[in-house]
Amino acid sequence: MKRLAVGVTAIAMVATPLASIGSTLRVTLAHLVVGGLFVITLLSAHSVWGRRAVVASAVIIGIGFLVEVVGSRTGFPFGSYDYTARLVPQVAGVPLVVAFAWCAMALPSREVAVAILGQRATRVARVVGGAVALMAWDVFLDPHLVMEGYWVWPDGGQFFGIPLTNYLGWLGVSAVLMVVLEMLLPPQGVQRIPVVQYVAVAAMEMIGFVFFFGEDRKSTRLNSSH
Repeated sequence: MKRLAVGVTAIAMVATPLASIGSTLRVTLAHLVVGGLFVITLLSAHSVWGRRAVVASAVIIGIGFLVEVVGSRTGFPFGSYDYTARLVPQVAGVPLVVAFAWCAMALPSREVAVAILGQRATRVARVVGGAVALMAWDVFLDPHLVMEGYWVWPDGGQFFGIPLTNYLGWLGVSAVLMVVLEMLLPPQGVQRIPVVQYVAVAAMEMIGFVFFFGEDRKSTRLNSSH
């Protein structure tokens, strides 16, 4: 099952920039990527922590969903943004896939912190390190998904039209998720698969941002002008 999820996720990530922006295929690929990453994370965690991994995943998904509902309605803690109707299904105006995305990368981010800081690092150090790692994952992701038309920032911002408050909000929410992981899934050595997963996703994001982001933005502007 884990190998299948890895294969599907890898193929979907490679195929995404080849599909037309705004197409049904592109949206389907986005769901496959997030779904695949979530399955990999859950299975990896379950092999180490057992049923606690399911509980932790449910809690993180719930927190992620609640934060997005509050954030999209009030502007706290990310800033003023709105989801479009492109990602479905949605509950309370929030695409469910977004909540699963929080869960998909939370544990890999914590495990990266464990790998970098070492076994003797304090809980506080791991929480901070994991939060920074999870926030860093969003730096290149958010501009691309705004370009995809999945959500919009009406007031714009300093980083490709996104306000810096978005990343401060991500850092705060990420720290909460790291605390949840410390409580429910305390470190059990360095888990190789989540670390590899984080590095692979970060590398693919960097490649996509450097080689495809500019062209995709041009394509989006051309399509919107017609």
